[in-house]
Amino acid sequence: MKQIKILSITFFLALALFACGEEKPDFLLPEDTMVMVLKDMHIAHAGVDLTVQKVKKRPAKYRDFNRLILDEHHVNRDTFWETYKYYQYHPLMMDSLYVRIIEELNVDLAPLQQRDRPKQKNPIAQ
Repeated sequence: MKQIKILSITFFLALALFACGEEKPDFLLPEDTMVMVLKDMHIAHAGVDLTVQKVKKRPAKYRDFNRLILDEHHVNRDTFWETYKYYQYHPLMMDSLYVRIIEELNVDLAPLQQRDRPKQKNPIAQ
């Protein structure tokens, strides 16, 4: 029952997304680029939150990391923020970006989770 509900919601969200028929402006960054940049920014911001004790110093660190990440991805700051604003006004599209970001984070996390699991002894081999 829960799967049907999730599928129904997904279907209607997809329908609403395609029904609007609005073309994206030319200035937008490609979705793949936005996913990579946002993913890296969220990882960096989480690192700042964990390591910078003084909350007042965090915004400056966020800006520093944002600048480094944009440079690493060869993305213009203004273009990034204009694209981000566009997605803010199109929440279904923004949601689809974040679905991809979460999927990529899960893929990145899987090997780390495997590495950190305690090895179980095989009871049959004893």
